[in-house]
Amino acid sequence: MKIDQPGHIPELEHPLPTDSAGPARVADPCGMDSDAAIAPGPCDRPSEVLVVDDTPENLSLLAILLEREGYIVRKARNGRAALQQIQIRQPDLILLDIMMPEMDGYSTCEALKSHPDHARIPIIFLSALDGTFDKVRAFTVGAADFINKPFEVEEVLIRVRNQLQLQAKEREVCALNATLEARVRERTQQLQEANRRLLHMAMHDDLTSLPNRTLLLQRIEAALLQVQQDPSRQFAVLFLDCDRFKLVNDSLGHSIGDRLLVAMGQRLQGLLGQDDTLARLGGDEFAMFLASAQTLEAARDVAQAALDSLARPFLIEGRQVFVSTSIGVAIGGNHYHQAEHLLRDADIAMYRAKASGQGRYQIFDPPMHAQILDRLHLETDLRRAANMGAIIPFYQPLVCLKTNRVAGFEVLARWHHPQRGWIRPDIFVEIAEEIGILRQIDAAILAAACRDLRSWRSRGSAAEEMFISVNLSPREFASPDVVERICDPIAAAGVPYHCIKLEITERCPVDDREAVALLLAAFREKGIQICLDDFGTGYSSLSYLSQLPIDVVKIDRSCTITLNADDARRSLAGAIATLANTLQMKVVAEGVETEMQVQQLRNLDCHFGQGFVFAKPMAANEAEALLLNQPSWDTLGMGNGS
Repeated sequence: MKIDQPGHIPELEHPLPTDSAGPARVADPCGMDSDAAIAPGPCDRPSEVLVVDDTPENLSLLAILLEREGYIVRKARNGRAALQQIQIRQPDLILLDIMMPEMDGYSTCEALKSHPDHARIPIIFLSALDGTFDKVRAFTVGAADFINKPFEVEEVLIRVRNQLQLQAKEREVCALNATLEARVRERTQQLQEANRRLLHMAMHDDLTSLPNRTLLLQRIEAALLQVQQDPSRQFAVLFLDCDRFKLVNDSLGHSIGDRLLVAMGQRLQGLLGQDDTLARLGGDEFAMFLASAQTLEAARDVAQAALDSLARPFLIEGRQVFVSTSIGVAIGGNHYHQAEHLLRDADIAMYRAKASGQGRYQIFDPPMHAQILDRLHLETDLRRAANMGAIIPFYQPLVCLKTNRVAGFEVLARWHHPQRGWIRPDIFVEIAEEIGILRQIDAAILAAACRDLRSWRSRGSAAEEMFISVNLSPREFASPDVVERICDPIAAAGVPYHCIKLEITERCPVDDREAVALLLAAFREKGIQICLDDFGTGYSSLSYLSQLPIDVVKIDRSCTITLNADDARRSLAGAIATLANTLQMKVVAEGVETEMQVQQLRNLDCHFGQGFVFAKPMAANEAEALLLNQPSWDTLGMGNGS
């Protein structure tokens, strides 16, 4: 009997008929009988089938058919219910009707296949739609098979079994692939271990098992790369050679000589740090790469320790053996670019040690090495000077171009070396930043300048409107507690905040304009004014002036110089002054050196001038004397305008 209308299954109203000539047979909803004794394929558990159909009778019939075959059957009345069930527990197979309300079979299939966790579940469509287009669409959305209604029971069961067997085979293939992958990993590990042993043989000395020349050079090259990233780093290479080792081989034999070399290597290894390397270069030559030797003194200490250690007698086969060693030391730094050159220089120093009497060490001393030593000494002296307060503030006046009087001072750090005299600020400031003491120096300069200003004010030397302008380094600007570290010394000195101008440069981090604006606003709330230094160098952005709370614009000396040139070249300084005045900002010109420049700046409505034409930077007592004398530059630049 075949069903013409969905849901009409009269056969289910009676017991299932049996056939005495064969296994039990089930009435097909399509009116066809079939063998029902088709067992599912072998698996670890009964396969689970989800039947999705909006007709209850169809669900019941298919459930009976599949359960008799040993399958676990779950049912869903529509596509959404099916998706919910699958989220909780995945079936092994889905029988899916197409024509369902709300969400048809096609949409349900597409939803399943779009999810990576459910995409591999095989789906068999059962539908009364038998058009070619319907079938093509079914396979397009991801169906594994398609069965037309009315259908034969045997066909349904066979196709279900085939899909489940295909799935089982796929699992077997996956398991086989996993086994193969495990074997590949195991074989790869074996190959890696073999390669590691071969690499060890290629990079180490056969006799002593120490690194050989190749590995030593690689490690020195790696150290040189680190030096390029951090020029302050240093390391040392020691070249060791036994004095008259040939006598040992000739008198005691090569076997004793070999054992002596092994014993020497063991003693030297005990002198090294974890990151250092001892290598045998061949014959009676060794080399030590001291990654931990950050100073010449440290390299000297290791060299002397090596001499002392090797000077003690060796006990080889019951007899004492004495050796003498010469050592050459080369200090590695950013003046080296090839590891071979470092080893060569250490070798040269070793031969100089031999020529000096053997049993000693010699430092390689080319001109570039002398420069590094000079830098190391300067760093040491700078640290000492910073700790002793020997770096002091100097003051260069900022002259009001309208009143021709000193309006304030820029605070500049100065260092007088006891042997070298005055050290250029750009030299020691760069060193201080590299070795991490610039913050310490800046704090000391700010505190000293605030104390000087307080003294001038208390003695009546400085007017109430007198200000000092201090520089804020980019690294200081980026620190989270910069406001406290700037404001605390000012408050401690008892100086009003409005007497302080803070100079920042374009180098200050401005990636987050909003955060920078908030930071500068915090200073301005205290009364501290913000000055944008070095403006006009070609790097500063005009957007700084409109987006950041700037009070003063400082024209760079490179722009001030152009004031002596023709109109076209000095237009930049004029444009900066005009822009700043339009934005109601004060304008300072630095590097003013001629009377003509003074007159040009007056013509440009520049507020302040700073440079040698007025005064050079001076010590605190000289600055106070300048204030007491009240010099005037009324006639400076008169009659020299263009």
